[in-house]
Amino acid sequence: MLKQLEDSGYIDLNFGDESHFGLTPNVPYAWQMKGHQILLPAARGKSLNVVGLMTRNNHLFYQVYEDAYNAET
Repeated sequence: MLKQLEDSGYIDLNFGDESHFGLTPNVPYAWQMKGHQILLPAARGKSLNVVGLMTRNNHLFYQVYEDAYNAET
């Protein structure tokens, strides 16, 4: 129904999604010899949030946020 409304010019139909990218490299595991424990340092770093909308004709609109992306944003 939404595609028909867009085809008739009544609405603009967009499909949206968001994603989060960590900018600090992350290695959650490592090979180790039996009986030898390897400790990997953990750090919380910066990240980027990307929100995008795409039309059925493949036109992409996006916004990048360095801060948290929430309902208010």
